Amino acid sequence: MLYPKKSTYLFCFLMVLLGLCVALPSALSASQRQSLPSWFPSQTVNLGLDLQGGVYVLLQANMEEAKQSLWQDIRSGAAAALREAGTFPLSVVGGDTGLTFTFEDKAPMEKITETIRGVAGNDYAVKADQGVVRVSLSETGEKTFEKDMMQKALDTLRVRLNETGLKEPSVQQQGKDLINVQFPGVDDPSRIKDILGRTAKLSFHLVDETLSQTYNQSVRLPASKMALSMKREGDAMPMALVLERRAMVTGEMLSSASTSFQDGLPVVAIRFNTVGAKRFGQATAENINRRFAIVLDQEIISAPVIRDAIPGGNAVISGGFTAESAGDLALLLRSGSLPVTLKIIEERTVGASLGADAIRLGQQASLIGLLVVMLIMIVLYGLFGIYVALALVINMVLLMAVLVMAQATLTLPGIAGIILTLGMAVDTNILIFERIREECLGGLSLGQSLSQGYHHAMTTIIDANMTTFISSAVLLMFGTGPIKGFATTLIFGLVTSLFTGVVLTRLMIVRWYRRQGKQVRLPILAPVQGKNGQKLA
Repeated sequence: MLYPKKSTYLFCFLMVLLGLCVALPSALSASQRQSLPSWFPSQTVNLGLDLQGGVYVLLQANMEEAKQSLWQDIRSGAAAALREAGTFPLSVVGGDTGLTFTFEDKAPMEKITETIRGVAGNDYAVKADQGVVRVSLSETGEKTFEKDMMQKALDTLRVRLNETGLKEPSVQQQGKDLINVQFPGVDDPSRIKDILGRTAKLSFHLVDETLSQTYNQSVRLPASKMALSMKREGDAMPMALVLERRAMVTGEMLSSASTSFQDGLPVVAIRFNTVGAKRFGQATAENINRRFAIVLDQEIISAPVIRDAIPGGNAVISGGFTAESAGDLALLLRSGSLPVTLKIIEERTVGASLGADAIRLGQQASLIGLLVVMLIMIVLYGLFGIYVALALVINMVLLMAVLVMAQATLTLPGIAGIILTLGMAVDTNILIFERIREECLGGLSLGQSLSQGYHHAMTTIIDANMTTFISSAVLLMFGTGPIKGFATTLIFGLVTSLFTGVVLTRLMIVRWYRRQGKQVRLPILAPVQGKNGQKLA
């Protein structure tokens, strides 16, 4: 303990120097950062929504609509399977909770049940009773379905927001069907909210020209048809087209989407995967001179005429786009459609001035806390307290450097975590110093007391920091928003406080002891008598 290697001094010096270089840009203004050399670190700490302002949006997933879509898929799949088996239901009734198939009295119910169960899967309860088969989600299946829908929605939103170039957007599930999204530094949230709210379900359908010409809302369409609106350029009212309900291809078959230009106008160029390219090529070859509609979120955005077969899986979507809207549509298609419709139920905007006030108050609280702790340590432990005060300043620098390198987001609760870190760092040194005092009281020399004090205090220090680390890790894993910010800074602070509180202060104390000589007294201000009567301070 009293004879550390020179490499240890060098390592600590380089660590502190690196931390200072990484943390310095965060303390400078934008103009001052521009004057730094090109090789100098330029990244700054990311400020959260509560510090730099931005937008908070709370979204609610429409699970009932998602279940209706689920039942429609199972209904179509079961109908196709039953046709292949040579059995046709008299009626199929769908509801919010499931499907009801009605068959003739002489129908082979056991075979029918197995066919429907094969389509539905293990998460569904399929029950037959006197020519009626009912399909519903089991309790486990319903939980699994809702969990999968929310996870897919979270993943899709994260991909979309990351591709918009936003810095550190936060997407977190809240409760059973809520998602909170935060955009730090966003002043105009309208475009971002549009990207969030659009389901982006893309499909290609053939147009029924005959029914389209005679269609009005009072006409009842066959089950295999549907009517959707398309706004024509220059018209105030949209016109309706009647489409085949069955899609030629869907957005799930896309492999890429990007913006391009055609005749000087922005368009979206798409490419289908192998399955989609085959189906699209076959559909266009069989329907030359027919129109097909490109449908996005139940609205027709274009309805071109098929002039030739389109092999190869490449297509272009045009519809009077601007460069920005074409880019947004390409982004939505690349990220995939949302599995569930999301509705904005709450929106809050935090102004930059409010964020500036939070930063100022947080800085004041941190500075006051730091000065008070430093003063107490100096009063109680004299020269050793001065070493601790210096270590606390280095600890703050290193902590900011770690936050910058990890690109973690600093929030107002995160500042609270930094202040708590100061207390943890001081607690480490108090344990060590009190143990050194006890060893001196036991009759050991100062050199032996320093060595034994650091050695025996380490077990307690590690136990205390491990329990805090485990608690912080649990908060980080299961917490959301502000709780995560608090846990992040606390975990990083534990690492830096151990380094400064144990390694740095030890090196400073050892260097002082070796320069002063073996007859030096313990520099703790409170006078205490040892066993052999020596004065410790």
